Amino acid sequence: MNLSPSKQMGLRRGLIILVMIASALIQHTPGFNLNIGNLSPMLLIPFTVCVAMYERSTAGLVYGLLAGALWDFASTGADGMFTLMLLCIGFGIGILITFVLRNRLVTSVFLSLVCCIAVSVAYWGIFILRKGYDGTWMILFTHFLPQAVYSAAFVFIYYYLIGFIISATGKNERSKQTFIG
Repeated sequence: MNLSPSKQMGLRRGLIILVMIASALIQHTPGFNLNIGNLSPMLLIPFTVCVAMYERSTAGLVYGLLAGALWDFASTGADGMFTLMLLCIGFGIGILITFVLRNRLVTSVFLSLVCCIAVSVAYWGIFILRKGYDGTWMILFTHFLPQAVYSAAFVFIYYYLIGFIISATGKNERSKQTFIG
C-alpha cells in the first residue's frame, strides 16, 4: 500500500474504530447469539487490551474511552463505569507494554483475562454485592467469573485482527517498526 503516513494513520484509525463499533454491536445486539447459556461475552475488553498493546498508552486511553462510552450508552444504569474502566485499562496496558512487558499473544491472553475479571468483579461488587441480593457470592462464581473467562477467549481474534490492521497500514510512527513478528 503506497499511502502517505498521515493517510495510513487515518486508515488505521478508521479500521480500528470500525472493529470497535462492530464489537459493540455484536456485544449489545441480542440476535447475534454469541451467548453460551446465560453468558454473553464482553467483547470490548479484549478489544481495548489488544489496541492498547499495539498502539500504546495514549491511543489505548482514547480507544478505551470510546469503547467504554459505547458500552455505557448501550447499558442501563452503569453511569459511566465502563467508560472509566476501559479508559484505565487502555492507558494501563499501554504503559505496561511500553515499559515492562512485551507484545506477545501470551501476554495479551493474560492481560485480557485479568482485565475481564477486574471489570466483572467491579460490576458485581458495585451493582450486586452492594445491594445485598440473596446469593451474591453464588452469582459471582456461577455468572461473572465464567463470563470473564469466556470474554477473555476472544482475545485471540482481536490480537491477530488488530495486528493485521497495524501491519497492513504501515509501521508504527513512534518506533518505526511493526509489532507482528
